[in-house]
Amino acid sequence: MIWAIIIFGLLILVHEAGHFAAARWAGITVLEFSIGMGPALWSTERGGTRYSLRLLPIGGYVKMDGEDPDQETPPDLPPRGTRRFNEVSLGRRAVVLSAGALMNLFCALLVMLALTAGSEFLVSTQVAELRAGNVSGQAGLAPGDRILRVDGRRIHIADDIVYAILGAGEAPVTMLVERAGQRVQLEGVEFPVQNGRFQPDFACYRLQKTLPRVLHEGLFRCVGLVREIYLSLFGMLTGQYGLEDLSGPVGATQAISEASKDGFGTLVSFAVFISINLGIFNLLPFPALDGGRLLFLLIEKLRGRALKPEVEGLFNLVGFALLMLLVAAVTFRDVANLFRGAA
Repeated sequence: MIWAIIIFGLLILVHEAGHFAAARWAGITVLEFSIGMGPALWSTERGGTRYSLRLLPIGGYVKMDGEDPDQETPPDLPPRGTRRFNEVSLGRRAVVLSAGALMNLFCALLVMLALTAGSEFLVSTQVAELRAGNVSGQAGLAPGDRILRVDGRRIHIADDIVYAILGAGEAPVTMLVERAGQRVQLEGVEFPVQNGRFQPDFACYRLQKTLPRVLHEGLFRCVGLVREIYLSLFGMLTGQYGLEDLSGPVGATQAISEASKDGFGTLVSFAVFISINLGIFNLLPFPALDGGRLLFLLIEKLRGRALKPEVEGLFNLVGFALLMLLVAAVTFRDVANLFRGAA
């Protein structure tokens, strides 16, 4: 539980710090910077901004002057540029709204680079050997092959190979490999089954760590996670995944607890995954999310004027209510699973 509170707190802090820094850059007065929701446990005011730590570690917010057009600016605030959110340019507002999610993604990249730099070795995409009892060799995969594509998906690092094979489920895959300077396409490549999923039955060469390789590996580890998250979201929209495949705060807390048992590196890797999830989710064009507010800015740009505040407020209210219903449903299922597991 303590690790979950620390990780969620840090991710919220990073997210809101992104909004805060961008608002200050845009010259917007920040009325409050809050970590947590609900009653304030601690609060102080400096330079016209109130900084708060609140009871419930389930979110946070940066309250900016002018977000609510009907709100009056406090008369005792020191001047900071244009001051009001709704008076700055669309471009600056877009930067402020997207900065939180982008900060989560950027920090995830930095941590992933640090994890990659601290790893004992890196793994290439070139096959070193086929393991005993391998199946893929029957379709022509051989030592020395450099794997370029799996089912059309470009392979940058070894993790991409695993993602592509797991994504195929139980279906054979098509591989494009480089062999002795020539490109060879292998059809119907199969792998042994473990726990209902195909697993790679070969090992790849290890690489000596260099700065360019660490940068390349860390970047594409993050890119691979982003791609898998978007594929999961697409799977939800198409019905491939259902509500039972989602995890809420309770499920995430349990997963963090399990990750902490596997060592600090695994825990930090899982935190990187959550940070990327948070960044991507907040950029979705859904009301009440940062992406939804960016969508309203796009509508304002296309129409030449903003929607009426009450219309935008209604959309955000409905979106927030739907999100809370989803969180409640997923949390109820997570708690029920916990009780079933304990029984």
